[in-house]
Amino acid sequence: MASSLEKQIHVEEHIPERCAEQWDYQFPVVNQQHCLMSIVDCEDPQKPSAIKVFGCYPSVDAANAAAAKISSECDFFHVYVCPTNAWVPVPPSPEFIENVQYQESRMREIQETFAALKDRKAQDVIRHLNKESGVSEEKYGLE
Repeated sequence: MASSLEKQIHVEEHIPERCAEQWDYQFPVVNQQHCLMSIVDCEDPQKPSAIKVFGCYPSVDAANAAAAKISSECDFFHVYVCPTNAWVPVPPSPEFIENVQYQESRMREIQETFAALKDRKAQDVIRHLNKESGVSEEKYGLE
């Protein structure tokens, strides 16, 4: 039994499979199928982007009507209509909004990149722990 002074470390496993499975997770809320948001991106990796969510609507028509009203009252920022329970890139580009095929391929690329980065970080942690404990990498099949 480990003493309370020993540190416990958890490293995620099966990251690509789990990412693909979790990517499609849904948490639907009644009458909230589309949301309105504005996104401000400074295009500087050192400065944060910001998202303002205006609300959720039961249909795309209701969301578009609200977006038109908001845009007529405040025309400084773009207002985007997005489906809820869907991943959208930040900031959205005009190609993303207008081209569904581009949207699907870009989101697949983002998902795969995220899974690969998370998997690489987990393998780095395992390598570091093995190095500290003197265990060879071959024992755990690390690449």
